[in-house]
Amino acid sequence: MPARLMKDSADIIAGPLTKILNMSLSVGQFPSEWKSARIVPLLKSGKPKIMDNYHPISILPIASKILERAVHTQLYSFLSSNNLLSPYQFGFRKQHSTETASICLTDTIRLNMDHGRLTGAVFVDFSKAFDTIDHRKLLSKLEALGINGAELNWFTNYLSDRQQSVHYQNASCDSSVITSGVPQGSILGPLLFVIFVNETPSTVSRCSVMMYADDTVLFFASQNVEEMEAVLNQELDTLYFWLTENSLFLNKKKTEFIIFGKNCQSEQQSL
Repeated sequence: MPARLMKDSADIIAGPLTKILNMSLSVGQFPSEWKSARIVPLLKSGKPKIMDNYHPISILPIASKILERAVHTQLYSFLSSNNLLSPYQFGFRKQHSTETASICLTDTIRLNMDHGRLTGAVFVDFSKAFDTIDHRKLLSKLEALGINGAELNWFTNYLSDRQQSVHYQNASCDSSVITSGVPQGSILGPLLFVIFVNETPSTVSRCSVMMYADDTVLFFASQNVEEMEAVLNQELDTLYFWLTENSLFLNKKKTEFIIFGKNCQSEQQSL
């Protein structure tokens, strides 16, 4: 059903739809008809047409997004009021953006330069991060944050038995069951991913971390290049172990190491 049609008929369907949404929340079940996604590959801006450069966007029923929005509002309010989200996460949060993340990192680099220190940064890239989320681990992380009972049952049901079929131009494939990941194109997917990687900064001890969803940078300041590289390599090993434990994968080809500093030409290399 088109969103415009639902909007135009709001006076008629608002009551019954509200009853369905409230029932879903009270019994801890997500309507099975709303779990089917139509996957449309979306080419990343400015990228050549190869498989790795497409985003799998989920086209979901409008009614399911209304329910997801209601849950998102309550979940985000709970996380924010209890300060449960990492302050180093700038993705999919109010008053946070790529711009604020860039300003924060740039100011840190300039401050280190004023004190005669170099800043070494590792820009970490994950492979298919939204598609590899382990549902069991995600539910465990939700429970650790204080989400339990009927609410946890709702998320369990929301993630289970989801199906998708890929459509590209005039071709399509049969539906298949999704066993991992969160739907890209959904309302809840980005917030659930942020929750999944929320503990990332606590996995390292000596360097700082900044994140925008799955885009992560580790950085460490020192007057000694050898110390900087040693610390970052050690912390990167620790992060890699945590990623492995959480079924996430490091894209080594796109992970970059850069040195910033006064009177020092920036050095960039792939790890």
